[in-house]
Amino acid sequence: MLINKFIFPIVIASLLFVACKPKTDTDAAAKTEEEVAKDGISKAGDTITLPSLQDNNRPSLLGVLELVGQKPLSVQLFDKMDIGARMKKFMGSNYDSLIKNWNEDTPLEKDGDIVYTSGCKTANCAEYQYIIIFDTKIQIINVYTFEGKKMRTFEEDNTITGLPYKCQDWFDAIIQKHI
Repeated sequence: MLINKFIFPIVIASLLFVACKPKTDTDAAAKTEEEVAKDGISKAGDTITLPSLQDNNRPSLLGVLELVGQKPLSVQLFDKMDIGARMKKFMGSNYDSLIKNWNEDTPLEKDGDIVYTSGCKTANCAEYQYIIIFDTKIQIINVYTFEGKKMRTFEEDNTITGLPYKCQDWFDAIIQKHI
């Protein structure tokens, strides 16, 4: 009986200690996307498993790198690497408007992993202008349309790519024309 008086509190204290110990870094690093979504908390350094951004059934955009310095219309860019079909998929009927009004264009430029270009309607760039951004690292396309004073963005896989400084300056100059 005397042993039970001492053993019982020790067992309870041990269980409380083990059950109430704080999570270790290893425990936190194993968080899944579902766990983060459930508790809404993610700390710096957490590892979150995300689905692949690239649809493995579509061609790579790395071929765009070989076209830098050339104009999209002269190299038939929209017919290469399924770019036109990909853009149609995430732009819908807005793609048809882009193709109809894309009569003049700038050469493809490269800044890091980003390749970008712009096009517009001949003699009416102020009314219809478009910017296409290819992120060759994460394999997505973003399109910015300027029709009149209205700007709209279209993102493949709902992913917005970050712009390098050189591209951001160029992008800002185009936006200023449409404000």
